[in-house]
Amino acid sequence: MVSSDHILSVDNLHVSYPDNRDVLKGASFSIERGHLASLIGTNGAGKTTLLNAVSGMLAYDGGIITDGDIEFRGRKIHNLTPLEIIGEGIIHILEGRREFSSLTIEENLMLGAYARHGRPEKTGVEMVYDYFPALMPRKKTPAAECGIGELQMLAMGRALMAQPELILLDEPFQRISPVLAEDFFASIGRINREKGIAFLFVERTPSMSFQITDDVFSLVNGKIFQPDKAETVLSDMGV
Repeated sequence: MVSSDHILSVDNLHVSYPDNRDVLKGASFSIERGHLASLIGTNGAGKTTLLNAVSGMLAYDGGIITDGDIEFRGRKIHNLTPLEIIGEGIIHILEGRREFSSLTIEENLMLGAYARHGRPEKTGVEMVYDYFPALMPRKKTPAAECGIGELQMLAMGRALMAQPELILLDEPFQRISPVLAEDFFASIGRINREKGIAFLFVERTPSMSFQITDDVFSLVNGKIFQPDKAETVLSDMGV
């Protein structure tokens, strides 16, 4: 029985690829409602595979779930399509952000509202500008002309437009300067406090996100170590 406090529960998840690679070999973990969690692991450990399994994107990557369950708010979702999973309240911000480069910042944001509700909401756009004020003066700028930091803020803003309950972020601080990363994760902390949205960060090594993370999971050899507090993990690693 999944605890009512858990918004996401992954139980004994096995994922394979057509070339006979078994990437996940019984991965299990849970995220509590409104919590911020980090999943760390080396390159090739299966971090992106895990996110793709949760968001329904696994089939597009050629992966297959061979065993295990994924539950969101107590409902099994591992057989749902990506669009259905978005409708449930999970947004996956892919590595590289995947913006619509020919559209302006504001047009990109408006598309986020269509993802879950089928209509744009001006109040949602104003909310995004409140959390990421640097986007406001650039709202008419094509995404192709934006810097990496602006594009990461845009990806987060577009996710917020869909009013999610859980956001998955794959390498959110990759190629972003420490100053921009600090501003970005400070905004995430505020969003979490004010909106109660749960977050799962996926990273290769501990980063500044650990300063706001509730729990840390380590993915090694296809399995996930028991969660621990971020400060304990940092201390053990000498960080």
